[in-house]
Amino acid sequence: MNDTINLGDYMELVKWFYSYLKKYRLDVIKTTFFMFLESIVELLIPIIIAHLINKGITNRDFKYIMIISIIFLVLVILGVIGSVLNGYFSSKVAAYISYDLREDLFSSICNRKYKDLDNVNIPKSITVFSLDITTVGTVVLYFIRLFLKVILIFIFSIILSIFISFKLFTIILLIIPICLILFILIFKKAFPYFDLTQDSLDNLNRDVRENISGIRLIKTLRQEKNEIKKYRKVNNILKNINIKSMKLVTLTGPVLQFFIYLATFLIILYSNHLLNNNLIQIGTIMAFLQYLTMILSSLLSGSMLLLLLLKSWVSLKRIYEIINIDKDIQLEKEYILDINSIEVNNVSFTYNEKTSKKIINKLSFKIKKGEHVSIIGRCGSGKSTLLKLLGNFYEAESGKILINGKDIKMYSDKEIKKNILYINQNSKLFSGTIKFNIEFYNKNKKLNKILKICKVNDILKSKKQGLSTIVEPFGTNFSGGEKNRIILARALFKNPQVLLLDDVLNAVDIKTEKEIWQNIKKMYSNFTIIEVNSRLSHLEDVDKIILLEDGKIEAIGTFDEIKENKLFKEFYELQKENS
Repeated sequence: MNDTINLGDYMELVKWFYSYLKKYRLDVIKTTFFMFLESIVELLIPIIIAHLINKGITNRDFKYIMIISIIFLVLVILGVIGSVLNGYFSSKVAAYISYDLREDLFSSICNRKYKDLDNVNIPKSITVFSLDITTVGTVVLYFIRLFLKVILIFIFSIILSIFISFKLFTIILLIIPICLILFILIFKKAFPYFDLTQDSLDNLNRDVRENISGIRLIKTLRQEKNEIKKYRKVNNILKNINIKSMKLVTLTGPVLQFFIYLATFLIILYSNHLLNNNLIQIGTIMAFLQYLTMILSSLLSGSMLLLLLLKSWVSLKRIYEIINIDKDIQLEKEYILDINSIEVNNVSFTYNEKTSKKIINKLSFKIKKGEHVSIIGRCGSGKSTLLKLLGNFYEAESGKILINGKDIKMYSDKEIKKNILYINQNSKLFSGTIKFNIEFYNKNKKLNKILKICKVNDILKSKKQGLSTIVEPFGTNFSGGEKNRIILARALFKNPQVLLLDDVLNAVDIKTEKEIWQNIKKMYSNFTIIEVNSRLSHLEDVDKIILLEDGKIEAIGTFDEIKENKLFKEFYELQKENS
């Protein structure tokens, strides 16, 4: 683990974060003003008390006591006002910056390139959304509220204590460097654990997410004890890291207390000598002890704030890494009015540029408007990858994908996504209603027609609330076949020109699946459908079959044209026997 901070990265991060802070600079200025007011009051109170004791109480001057008491009361009221408004404006700035970071973080994930989604670390993203942004918000709150105050009180407490008694100040002068060195050593040793804590939280989130999403499978396989052991191991790692870091950080309190008591003891001891020689007064000693506490407390507070700042560096860096990725920038390109043809021209592709093995290897074929094309093949033959290339989620390594005879790169990604819709077997249902999941922010007057085509009406018959039936997160209250039909209905509702379907009806029974395909062909003959299907029951009805083997075309044509192919016959006969 690298726990050093690169100056260039640090400045870049500060500059980036300042872009958020400057939007609320007026509130920051207000916070600073009220912080100054609060600090001045705190600094003046020990002097006021010293004067009250030395001149008022000692001389029994009740008029002087009354005047000083009124001044004291006014200062206290001003201090309270400063503290309240300081807290209000600093909390406001922290809340707004946290809000802005969450907005940009979510937008960044939504707008990132499709290929970057493969590298999304979901547990890390959850930790960043929750803990990291909260940490940064807390730092903003304490930093703008307290950091300048700590510096101000530290400096002016030293100046005032020198002004009161330079002789007593020599004791503080000996203690401050020792405290400072000890705090630096403690925090330097504790800092590396902050990075480890965040990584351990990511691992914990990953395990919790996996267990909650797969709890039914875990219970079915009776692996609860093993999963609990696995979770306990990860939780123990996080616990041990927290214990080690907290042991170090909590040392600062006792160290501070020790030096405050030591300094107080030495000051009282020396003050006794000064008092016997009439070189100092009681009120002055009391004021000096208050400034001593202020100096050492501000030293500790400053160290803690610095520690919090270093801790937030880890969080801020993690937020920055997610927000500042290459976004899916939409450039002005050609519009797609009507997709008459899609052509794959000598296309090759691999996910890993370092390997020579091609997932797609020199494919060439053409699909006309309105054709229903089925892509079949063994697992790992490149079927799903081919669909993603057709949907422009990845760029071909070599060769071209042509729409209406023009390179797919000539069209904006927005246009492609509008007219070519890709749906895979892992598509999700969202919390809401069945109607919301089908419409999904789109408007289409043909909802009833789509419900009939996808046989969603059969699902609604068993639901009392019909389209208003609540869908639980990820559709856990629906069967696999029901989810398949709702997801397909959502795809048709968007009314694209080309549908790329990756085994979307894998949980629907063969009879229902065949009926759905017949409905689509009848009602949407103008749609171009390119599908990957692990079942071959409806292949006699499609216009073209592409059989892939190791990323290459093994056979292409209608059912009658390729039915004698050895590999195709093997697949077809095997499924026929199983069904």
